[in-house]
Amino acid sequence: MKKTLFVFAALVMLATSASAQFSNSKSSRASSDDSRGAIGVNVSLATGDIGTIGFGAKAQYRFIDQFRGEASFNYFLKKDYVSSWDVNLNFHYLIPVANSIKVYPLAGVTYKRVITDTEGAIEDALGDWYDLYRAYGYGSSSSFPSSSDSSNSTGKFGANLGAGVDFDLSDSWKLNFETKYQLISDYGQVVLTVGAAYKF
Repeated sequence: MKKTLFVFAALVMLATSASAQFSNSKSSRASSDDSRGAIGVNVSLATGDIGTIGFGAKAQYRFIDQFRGEASFNYFLKKDYVSSWDVNLNFHYLIPVANSIKVYPLAGVTYKRVITDTEGAIEDALGDWYDLYRAYGYGSSSSFPSSSDSSNSTGKFGANLGAGVDFDLSDSWKLNFETKYQLISDYGQVVLTVGAAYKF
């Protein structure tokens, strides 16, 4: 946790330093990118207690030269009977550091849904005894939970804090690297993301 906060603080300090360094020469450093919107896909690695690989999609819109909003959805693959998905709304403050490179701090909100496959966990734990458990584990087969009870899910709201960098490949395409910490009760995690987007 301390290492995560240290990395986040370092990224924010870097972005702040870059902003101050380049503010006086903004006209000479500003990107020639005139696009306002972008849509893209990304691959993520979550490092929390249920850390796993995720896949997602995002849509961005730049309201003014340095202020951008982003909406995204990510699905994280099942690990140890637990899968999850989240929806995010983040805001970026873009800081040009070269004609094709921008760094940004980010802040926003998230909603995370965690799904636990309880029946799968029971089946693996019991092995060959699982069929007997289905038939008699609750006294009778009729009292065994229905398929609708085979998993449970929990949803929670939280906050996102992090930083990222955009690399313009052309007038229409860019690459993106980002790290953020999701402050969610019981499910806090660092998420590392790499993605590509089409600009328009």
